[in-house]
This record gives sequence, C-alpha cells and structure tokens, in this order.
Amino acid sequence: MLLNQRGSSLTLLLGTAVLLFTLVLSINYWLRQDLRIKEAYADNGKAFYLSEAGVEEALWHLAHNYNLENTFFTSGIEGYGTYSTEITNIERIQPLPENEEEPDGILIATINSLGSANGARERIITKVELTYGWDGSISFKTASFQRAVP
Repeated sequence: MLLNQRGSSLTLLLGTAVLLFTLVLSINYWLRQDLRIKEAYADNGKAFYLSEAGVEEALWHLAHNYNLENTFFTSGIEGYGTYSTEITNIERIQPLPENEEEPDGILIATINSLGSANGARERIITKVELTYGWDGSISFKTASFQRAVP
C-alpha cells in the first residue's frame, strides 16, 4: 500500500503550484488591463481639456481681432499634449463702422479644435456669436457646442 502513495504528494504539490501560477498570471493580466484603461481615460480627459484650450484661444483671437479671416493655429502644453484649432465660416452681421474708435458689431464663427494627448484625441466643434459693444465690451454667445469623433 505504501508503494502506491509514494508519488501522490509530489503530484499534489505540482497541481497546487500550477493552480497558484495560473491565479497569479490572471491577477497580473487583470491589473495591467485595469491600468491601461485608467491611463486611456486620463489621456482622453487631457485631450478634451486641450481641445477646450484651443476653443478658448480662438475666442481670444476673435475678441481681439474683429477683422480676422479664416485661420488655423496649433499650440501645446508641455507634458500634456497639443491642440490644433481652426476658425472658419466667419460672418459679420453688423460690420464695424469704418472710422469709429469704439467698435460695434456682431461676428459669428465656427471653431473646430482637436486636442491630442498620448494618442488620445478629442474634438470640439462650436459656433459662437460675439457682440462688440460701443463701450468696448465684448460678449459671447454659444450657438452650438458639439463633441465630435476625431
């Protein structure tokens, strides 16, 4: 009877080792996948905020240059990523008077901004209306805002 049980402890030990090894590999795979998902989520967030930065810069250009024509610019924030922004479909509803020091007019434009961070990309397309007051004030209205597939 003892002769039949000699290798059973070795077989049990090898079976347990294989089970533990499989369990460790499964947990390792799961943790690595979870980390990749979290990094991708963070990169998408960075790309979205970079795209918003492009919209804000475009609004600044429109607010400070009424005679701006269709334009394209790129910029980046070191360590985060870049954005590319295009201002198109510029329409002046009430043109500025020719010789007035203080402007008065309405400008409508489409802003298309693409933010990129570590391979993640987010696009914002927005249509804005800027009103230039006689007193030098500028007010913004968003006619449409859309997150688009890059």
